[in-house]
Amino acid sequence: MVVADSHALVLDTRVLGQPYNYHQHTASVTSVAFSPHNDSVLASGSDDTKVCVSDRSSGSTFTGAKHRDTVTAIAWHPKLPLTALSVGWDCEINLWNIQLDEMTRKCNESV
Repeated sequence: MVVADSHALVLDTRVLGQPYNYHQHTASVTSVAFSPHNDSVLASGSDDTKVCVSDRSSGSTFTGAKHRDTVTAIAWHPKLPLTALSVGWDCEINLWNIQLDEMTRKCNESV
C-alpha cells in the first residue's frame, strides 16, 4: 500500500491486477488498518477528522462521524468483525460499529 495525501493505493500481491485506489478522505491519510476478519476491508483515519471503512469486494463505504481533530490511529477489534476503534488529537477514543453505521462508545478525558 502506498499512502499519498488524501488517498491510498492498495495492491493485492496474491493476485495480479490493477491496484485499488482508496480515495475516501479530503486531507492526508494518517492511519490505516486492514480487517483481520476480512482482507478486503480497510479502515483509515485522516487529517480531515473522519474515520472511513471501505470494502473492496462490495464497493460499500462507511464514513464515521468526525473527531474534532486529526485521527491518529485506527485498529480493529480482534474478535468482533465489524468493530473498530479510533483515536484522535482531540483526546477522544471512539468505538465504531460498522454494521450499524454508528459510534457505540466515546471516551473523552481532559488532559
